[in-house]
Amino acid sequence: MALSIFPDLRINYKDVIFASIPDGLGWNVVNHDGWKAGPLAKLRFGRDEERGGSPFSLQAGATRYAASAT
Repeated sequence: MALSIFPDLRINYKDVIFASIPDGLGWNVVNHDGWKAGPLAKLRFGRDEERGGSPFSLQAGATRYAASAT
């Protein structure tokens, strides 16, 4: 089990454009009667091959073991 911590900064402009770390960058092209639709661009934080996990992952005392070929 791992705990991930990242900042939750959200910016909105007139309920039309939004940006945040968890939700990405988006534009509400349709914003009528409670319905919202539009394009969205989002960063995906993948694994680090050397350390494993996300760059926001906290793993206290985690040790990485590698198999050795002899």
